[in-house]
Amino acid sequence: EEHLKKKVEEQMRRAFWDSLEAALSQDAPDYDWLVRLFSEVRDRLCAMTPSRSSIHAEIHAGLDADLFAQMVRHGALDAAELKSLVTFTFDRLSGLCSPGRDESVASARGVLENMLAAGDATVPVFAVAYLRDFHRIVDEIEEDIANFHRSLAARQASNAGTPTGGTPARSPMPSPARPTAPSPAGAASPGGSGVRALKARLVQMGVDQARVEACVEMEELRALEALALGRAAGTVSGGIAHSSLMRPGTVPPPYR
Repeated sequence: EEHLKKKVEEQMRRAFWDSLEAALSQDAPDYDWLVRLFSEVRDRLCAMTPSRSSIHAEIHAGLDADLFAQMVRHGALDAAELKSLVTFTFDRLSGLCSPGRDESVASARGVLENMLAAGDATVPVFAVAYLRDFHRIVDEIEEDIANFHRSLAARQASNAGTPTGGTPARSPMPSPARPTAPSPAGAASPGGSGVRALKARLVQMGVDQARVEACVEMEELRALEALALGRAAGTVSGGIAHSSLMRPGTVPPPYR
């Protein structure tokens, strides 16, 4: 059932983009539709950085819908203007996505830039590719944010001893302490595998190896993970690109 649902959604999206390209390829193109979709790009970017009026002002200036409408209707959207549009939009997406999405963002950006460099892309073809990839990436970022909040809520409930959606768990009566045999040399301590797994995950996310190894306790690692994931959730300024977390050689988002 889930597979069928995804297949139907994919077909509907394909039909939508095909319809847009056809509408823009007519002798009298439907530029009003394109301008509305362009405004949605601006609005979705703003929605991902709520309560940040200064960033909203930058986005409105960089994605001026009125100026875009005038340019598209007068045929003034040349390759240089479109490249500036790609640069602005995908710089923003690079700063908003989690490190795991960096490759996807860079790949989509590269396709659009190559399309413009080839010099044979029409406005309808370019517009569809630009809008389709933008909305796909934003959907992925929003899914990452939702997963982050679900994971955080589950962890908080676990730390509080309260199952998600349930009642507080009752602590069992303590039993008399028993002498324990010493662990064999080299044996992993309880929770050791969890510590190692979380350290590996943080390094994979792009956190500096030295910063990760400086953490000994699980709570330290969880705090570091929450700070790193804050980039995707939009809750921490800088997030993974903050100088205290960034792996040497990593390039931070250009607009922080």
